[in-house]
Amino acid sequence: MDLFFKTLLALHIASGFTALTSGLIPMFSKKGGNIHRRFGMVYFWAMFGVFCTAIPMSFMHTNFFLFAIGIFSFYQTFTGYRHTKIKNNMIVPIPDKISTWITFSTSICMIVYSVYLAMHSIWQPASVLTVFGAICLLLTVHDLQRYRRLKKSMQDKQAWYFGHITRMAGSYIATFTAFAITNLIFLPSIIAWLAPTVIGVFLITRSVNYYKNKFRMKTSTA
Repeated sequence: MDLFFKTLLALHIASGFTALTSGLIPMFSKKGGNIHRRFGMVYFWAMFGVFCTAIPMSFMHTNFFLFAIGIFSFYQTFTGYRHTKIKNNMIVPIPDKISTWITFSTSICMIVYSVYLAMHSIWQPASVLTVFGAICLLLTVHDLQRYRRLKKSMQDKQAWYFGHITRMAGSYIATFTAFAITNLIFLPSIIAWLAPTVIGVFLITRSVNYYKNKFRMKTSTA
C-alpha cells in the first residue's frame, strides 16, 4: 500500500508540475494558434493526471482538501476544454451532461458531509468542503441552466470563448493555490489561500474585457 501511494504521489507531483508550467504558455501565446492548442492539451492531460491521482490519495490518507481541489480544478479544466468543442452547437453531448450531473451530485455530498463534520466540531475539513462544495454547486447549476437555455445563450456567438477563458484560468488558479498552500510554507496562510485568487480574478476580468472590446470593434467595423 505504501508503495502504491508513493507511486501515486510521484505521478501527482509530476502531473502538477507539468500543469503549472505548461498552463502558462496558452495564457500568453496567440489564442487559437498551434502553440496555444498544443500546450493547452498538455495542460488538460496533466490536470487529468492530477485528478486521477488526487482522488485515490485523498481516500487513502483522508485528505479532504486534496479531494475537494481535485474535483473543483478538474471540472473547470474539463468544461473549459469542452467549450472549445461544443462552441455554438445546439445540442450538448451526453458525456458533458453526465460530467455535470456527477459533479453536481458530488458537490451536494461535500456540503452535506461538511455539515456532519461541523456538528462534530471538525471545523477545518468542514470549511474546506463547504467552500469548494458551494463553488462546485454554483458552477454545475450554471452549466445545467446553460444547457436548458442553449438556443438563447447561443445568440452570443462568443459565449463559448469566454467560457473557455474563465474555466481554464479558474482551474489554473485552483491548481496554483494548492501548490502555494503545500509548498510556499514561508508565506502567511491567508496569503497562500487568497493571493492567487485575487490576482487571478483581476487578470481574468481584464482579459475578458479586452477580448469583448476587441470583438465589439470587429463587429462594428464589419
